[in-house]
Order: sequence, then structure tokens, then C-alpha cells
Amino acid sequence: MKKIQSGVACMFKGKYWGTLYEDGRSCSMGYTDDPTKIKISDPRFCSKPRHMPWQGSLEVRSLMKGKLIPVRKVTYIEEV
Repeated sequence: MKKIQSGVACMFKGKYWGTLYEDGRSCSMGYTDDPTKIKISDPRFCSKPRHMPWQGSLEVRSLMKGKLIPVRKVTYIEEV
């Protein structure tokens, strides 16, 4: 089975905006190298980097350094 997710992601100096740490109770966002942690947003609702987090978020300053680029994430699931 193949799952395709497409949209836009924020990129800055070769790193993508996504989840750095998550333990079930808290989540830390930032620029990461791990492609599985990238946050992909719908381009209809996200035309600028500041549109990615919730309104009033402290992460907006970090996001404004990057730029939005179109991305496609493909996940293959095989039965064993």
C-alpha cells in the first residue's frame, strides 16, 4: 500500500520545520533533518510561514526565517 501526502513545508538552511521532541504530553517544534518528522500543511490555508502554527505562537519568529516549498511525502506499507 502506498500513502502520498502533498502540500507545503517550511525550509531554512536545508532543514525542514517539524517535530523535534514528542512524548505524548508535550511537543517541541523546530527545524529538523529527519524527513519523517516534517510538518506538511495544506497550501490553500498556508501561504506564508507564519500561517503554520496556531495564532499567537512563540514559534512564528523562527518560522519567518524559512520559506515555503512544495513537497510530497510517500510512505510505502508492506505486509510481511
